[in-house]
Amino acid sequence: AAAAAAAAASAHVVHADSASPPPSRGGGAGACGSGRASPPAYLRASSDGTLPTGTLPVGTLPGPPRLPPSIDGLSRAGGGLGGGLGGDRAYAGGTVDGAQRHAGTYGYLKQMWADGSREEAIARLATFARYEAAGTAFAAKAWRRLGGWQRAVGEDQPFSVERAATVLASLGNATDASPHSYKAWHAWAMVSFEAVQQLPPSDAAEFVVPAVRGFFRSIALGREAALQDLLRLLTLWFTHGHRADVEAAVQAGCDDISADLWLLVTPQIIARIHAPNPFVRRSVNRLLAEVARTHPQGLIYPLTVASKSLLLPRRTAALRVLTEVRKANDTLVEQAALVSTELIRCSILWHEVWHAALEEASRLYFQASDVDGMLAALAPLHAQISRGPVTTEENDFLRTYGAELRAAHEHCERYRLG
Repeated sequence: AAAAAAAAASAHVVHADSASPPPSRGGGAGACGSGRASPPAYLRASSDGTLPTGTLPVGTLPGPPRLPPSIDGLSRAGGGLGGGLGGDRAYAGGTVDGAQRHAGTYGYLKQMWADGSREEAIARLATFARYEAAGTAFAAKAWRRLGGWQRAVGEDQPFSVERAATVLASLGNATDASPHSYKAWHAWAMVSFEAVQQLPPSDAAEFVVPAVRGFFRSIALGREAALQDLLRLLTLWFTHGHRADVEAAVQAGCDDISADLWLLVTPQIIARIHAPNPFVRRSVNRLLAEVARTHPQGLIYPLTVASKSLLLPRRTAALRVLTEVRKANDTLVEQAALVSTELIRCSILWHEVWHAALEEASRLYFQASDVDGMLAALAPLHAQISRGPVTTEENDFLRTYGAELRAAHEHCERYRLG
């Protein structure tokens, strides 16, 4: 009799479950496909994105949502949407804790996006981030995901100022929700950088400073992934560094990150040591002097090599920085200069040095009409010859070309003095 009563009760429960239809979102199957569970009430955003009236307070649900069979199976196995919400047992009393509720909602919306209901997923995620997840650990993640979705919608179309502003508004909320999140700041900087790269110059100008600030922040927070961000930052700096606001942003950012990070991009920075723009040149020289004070061994050799350049502006800029380094590390500078001189002597023969110098002198005289520049380009090599050869190769060079080069030097001196 007891077994018969239990069987009858089970049959009644099964009949009741099959008779009760799944909750409807109104209007039939909806964008996610028929058979999918209706989302919680607080996800039903109105057309203007605001939270509808009558939503449930945080932490309560009217009862377990009816999941499709595939998701329900994952729930019972401890995974999927139901697992994220804590399984059927978490719903037994009609309540779940906030973290489980947010995880379930977030997973539901990601599934909605994957199923192709992109516009609806964006609208509901915006409502979730603005209201339900506000002030929680999920807020930054939700805003960052929203920015990524907003960027992905229409990615086959040209980037516009309006789209960039929309995406950056969401990512800005992510940085506000989690000021120490590398992912949020990196995403903000990348979208700003993309706007600078793709928009017309007149429209891109307003995104340069946000990109610079975003990269500095992401570099400070994500040291292990700093190289690519540093290279993008240098691109912005060297391209737009003539602007006063960009120079100010760079100066402020340099104070916020460790000097040793710049050692990753030392060749790129020293390549701009003689940049034609005075703002960029001043900032680069100031940065190199700062890095050289804390890490002289990291800069001493490339600076020494640059100080021997045939280009006068490059040589002058390098010598200026070396003068600052010499104040605290004179022995190091002298030893580096000796090693550099001998390496150059072994690797670059006088034939090659004179060929490059004559090419530069010819360009200065015939194209730039700069006679003084021509004489300055040749003067160090004439001085080197006057000191005499050291190696057998240099002795052979002087036997072949010495008389002609000395005669040319005399003509140059007569021109300079006359």
